[in-house]
Amino acid sequence: MEYDLRAALRQYQQVGELVSIGKEIDPRYELSAVLWKLRQGPAVCFEKVKGSPFRVVGNVINTRRKLAIALGIDESEVLTHGVEALENPLPCETLGDAPCKEVKITPVPDLSRILPIPNVSEHDGGPYITAGIAVARHPETGQRNYSIHRMQFHGGNVCGISLAPTHLSKIAQSCRALKKPLELAISIGNHPVICFAACMYVPSGHDELEVAGGMLGKPVQLVKCETVDLEVPAASEIVLEGELCYDDVRDEGPFGEFHGAYAAQGRKPTFHVKAVTHRKDALYQTIVGSIHPEHLFLTGMPRAMTLYRALKVANPRIQDIAMTNGGCGLFHAAISVKNPSEGEGKRVIFNAFGVNDLLKKVTVVDDDIDVHDPVQVEWATATRMHADRDVFIVPHVKASPADPLNENLLISKMGIDATKPRTDNPERFKFAFVPKSVYAEVEKNWESYVKG
Repeated sequence: MEYDLRAALRQYQQVGELVSIGKEIDPRYELSAVLWKLRQGPAVCFEKVKGSPFRVVGNVINTRRKLAIALGIDESEVLTHGVEALENPLPCETLGDAPCKEVKITPVPDLSRILPIPNVSEHDGGPYITAGIAVARHPETGQRNYSIHRMQFHGGNVCGISLAPTHLSKIAQSCRALKKPLELAISIGNHPVICFAACMYVPSGHDELEVAGGMLGKPVQLVKCETVDLEVPAASEIVLEGELCYDDVRDEGPFGEFHGAYAAQGRKPTFHVKAVTHRKDALYQTIVGSIHPEHLFLTGMPRAMTLYRALKVANPRIQDIAMTNGGCGLFHAAISVKNPSEGEGKRVIFNAFGVNDLLKKVTVVDDDIDVHDPVQVEWATATRMHADRDVFIVPHVKASPADPLNENLLISKMGIDATKPRTDNPERFKFAFVPKSVYAEVEKNWESYVKG
């Protein structure tokens, strides 16, 4: 299992991006509190978790740097690397056996005796599985789908599952219309690229793990489940197998969602687990909800890739896109353009609103601004923007139901053109800095400065 969670953690450890917590940790809020404390920091491995023999890992993919480390590329290449993988996916390979089958449990008496499912936010409806990749197959096309959905543990072998209007919900609707059960498998504990790909927005009929293979440059290996006709990542730490039960509908939520507020309680279908397989010394992976950076990265960065891909068609000079953490990973974007002409920034803004319905604020800057640095983006608005002509509001636009601010599914949107004004004296807007080549050399050889 070259591309598994353990391999990624070893890579992180080599570059100081992994810490181990030896103190016994309570999965009721304490575990999530530690991950909040280290939210911008290293991945965390909890060696002792109260009531469970399993170790728990979090903050696995909370920054671009970590995804870059896992891919073996430079941080600046993450966006374009993902776009290339969307266009050049690699078919998966199926193995006969895998370590995730070392222990097999069926029937399942009580998941709480097996898994250390954490309580995340204070007013959540209960413990939540948050890093489980749901695997399903379309009943007519046979197409596989991989996606991450929050799952509230109800007790025993039952979890509620929140099906947003995604490919999985459409598969569920098709199964129900055909009066067929929807078999599901939930893969927990995966390589960062596998998790990331499961969050990507691929066209219907495409396989997310083939995109993961494109990112890794090697086919993702799968293995067949024991009790359902599905294939899961062979490198999974833990696999839950079962069925979605349309008729067993229970209260699910509240849950601290990506916008930092609680998604309200609602009636949701349930997932009944009939088998669990796992590695003997399995790692349980969790993602903290709300506006924790890992949650926002996994929602925002895949959106940035699809947005970049779409905008490049209309404007090849698009350089980079950041879905900002302050904008909940989905609502605000900063976009850089190389040598934009007069009015081009506004055109990019309107194109972005047309491509991504969740966007509420788009700021466009020149390519000398790092869109991933909020200070630089704010500096551009402070020194290059005339508020009377470069800021505009579009009222009463159709909103996403996921936006907690929507009123009757309407919202207002704002565009900010913070590109350099076109003047006869462009030197006025040149950023004062040392020569980039000198700075790059200092950065490259930094250890020699520190040791000296």
